[in-house]
Amino acid sequence: MTPSILARVAALACPSDPIPTVLPAPFNLHELKIQQLFTAAGEQQRMQRLVAYAEERVAAHGDSALLDQAAPTTLYVGGNGNDADLWSHVRALEQTDDVARMWANAARAHYHLTASRGSLWTIDTTALDECARIAVESDHPLKRALALRAIARTGWRDWRPLLIERLANDLDPRVRAVATRFMPAPEGVSASEARPILDKMLALLADADTYVRATAVTGAAPWVFTTEDLERVERMAREDPDPNARAAAAHALTLVPSPRARAALLKLGVVPDDL
Repeated sequence: MTPSILARVAALACPSDPIPTVLPAPFNLHELKIQQLFTAAGEQQRMQRLVAYAEERVAAHGDSALLDQAAPTTLYVGGNGNDADLWSHVRALEQTDDVARMWANAARAHYHLTASRGSLWTIDTTALDECARIAVESDHPLKRALALRAIARTGWRDWRPLLIERLANDLDPRVRAVATRFMPAPEGVSASEARPILDKMLALLADADTYVRATAVTGAAPWVFTTEDLERVERMAREDPDPNARAAAAHALTLVPSPRARAALLKLGVVPDDL
């Protein structure tokens, strides 16, 4: 073995060591095998850290706390995007009933859909199809929500039709909240077309689940176009019983391009960035 190979084998026994983001190109088949083991070990370590983080959050706040929880960069980033790991996480997402593992697998699937793959950047689009299927067909509402979240803002395809369909038809408010959160801004959409979609979004602001309200309000804000709609967001920012939901509504007001939204922010003690 060469020293470089020995160093890599030794690193496999040290899970606390930093995980490199890019590995050097292998120079022979044997080193390729070592590199594959090293990469697999790194992916496993990231998953373990993400699962532990999710378990802590669920223990403190409940399953719904994972709805719009982005993975911390120090846990989420690492490794080159590739279809093998993408598919392993999509399959694991479908098979697991553990909510922390659902979230961690969805997070890593999203990473492998968006991380750099070099100068020729392609993906196995059937993995997208599988995530979309899970988002519609899974019996587990949180799994549907997380599968939807994994693909919604990857740059691969226009997911607006699927997001609108889930917002309109999914029976679980957590899925509808994620569909709202990741809905693209209504560019080129008329008021009459936007109204039924926005009504579905705004209905979530009265949900009993704090995380449903907080997740939905940020996505709904860019669709707000009447004074009455804006007042609903304002009231949530002032009166919601949960401070996290109030903060989410205040942030949502920054996304509404109107003088009234700016005035509401000032009343809340929030100074818009352009002042």
